[in-house]
Amino acid sequence: MTDNHLLIRSGRTVLLFSALLFSALLLTPQQTKAQELFGKYCSEGIIPVTVFMIDLTEVYDGVDRRRLADGANEYFQALRPGWRMDILPINDRPGEFTPITSICIPGCPEELDVGESNWTTQCDRIGIERDKRRFQAVYVDVLKQVLRAGAEAPGTEIVAGLEQAGYQYDPGEIRDLTIFSDMLENSTLNRKISSFDQESGKIFVKKAARVLESVRAFEGARVKAFGFGKRLGQNNTDKKKLPPLTNATLRDIRNAWNQIFGDVLKSGSFKLRLNY
Repeated sequence: MTDNHLLIRSGRTVLLFSALLFSALLLTPQQTKAQELFGKYCSEGIIPVTVFMIDLTEVYDGVDRRRLADGANEYFQALRPGWRMDILPINDRPGEFTPITSICIPGCPEELDVGESNWTTQCDRIGIERDKRRFQAVYVDVLKQVLRAGAEAPGTEIVAGLEQAGYQYDPGEIRDLTIFSDMLENSTLNRKISSFDQESGKIFVKKAARVLESVRAFEGARVKAFGFGKRLGQNNTDKKKLPPLTNATLRDIRNAWNQIFGDVLKSGSFKLRLNY
């Protein structure tokens, strides 16, 4: 991502912005104010939630930033008014789990009922259109931060991150889960990457099942993970020019995650891709 630009397309509006401005994942006063403002758009009862988990355990290289930016654009287009959007971190400190942002998605009353994406249409209500633009600004602000927030960490605790996230929600609350990560678990549950094989997969799934056995939040959710197998930030320094993973290794890692999301977490669907 050489120009470090991210495009958000919304109806006739194209927001072009630099992704170089922030490095800390802290809500700005504008974001906090917007969260309070948009609270009125959340549905009553069990609020449908769309969750975006982002791997922050490596310094992103240009490929990572472009891939995340493109995925974030696609994710934005599918956001549904009346739902809540939670953006969560994946790091090596799951015990410090704190959402990056949690915000209700604005839309016209007639659009809230059908729950469809409303970024390609315009309401005839000036206030709602203004809230939509404010929401876009908050989303853009958060992504600016995320694109520069990755930091090299000794591990990547994806399973523990899922466990901590799962405890925050009731069954049926999460409708969609999107993950940006190379999906290479590096924790006490698994230390094998290049040497990962079928036997490693069996051990990893068994350990993950014990950690996630009481998590019910992802049951029935549509799950999509992108960035798979890339080794986030692998080209940042000479010492990190790692050999590519073999097709057999990628297949065994994919099979392990299919079992974790399908058999253990019982998600409604699971897609694992390099690009969104």
